[in-house]
Amino acid sequence: MKDKKIKREKPIPERKLKAVETLRNMIKKSKTIVLASIKNLPSRQFQEIRKKLRGEVEIFVPKKSIIIRALEAEKKESLDEFKKSIREDVAIIFSNLDAFELSSMLTDNKVKAAAKAGQSAEEEIIVEEGVTDLVPGPAISELGAVGIKIAIEQGKIVI
Repeated sequence: MKDKKIKREKPIPERKLKAVETLRNMIKKSKTIVLASIKNLPSRQFQEIRKKLRGEVEIFVPKKSIIIRALEAEKKESLDEFKKSIREDVAIIFSNLDAFELSSMLTDNKVKAAAKAGQSAEEEIIVEEGVTDLVPGPAISELGAVGIKIAIEQGKIVI
């Protein structure tokens, strides 16, 4: 059985073709390419990181399909493994810095963020027993949602 090419009803939008071409050019001219997850990263923090690294790196946040098309167009075996690690919410970082130097810069610019419901923590979170500075209100339901037993004493939450 022969493979049939599916004919598109609409032409590919020019902006998508330009995005693929831009990524292809960056892949060709960059010494180091990094794929970074930006899932759960607040926009403000992402913009701060972008500002700190300006001049050293170029960061793009294209759709997954655009990245894959650009990688496939380059036909390099080394990019096949790279393509497999593309998941959701990724930024692709291009630089002419050494990979270890770039990794060090990214690590140095890592900042802690407050956890939100549904996220998993990289480190173990320990909540000590005792009186807190929290006043009753939304904190009661937030603590209860993660299974922490609480009580209210003298207008303060006690764990």
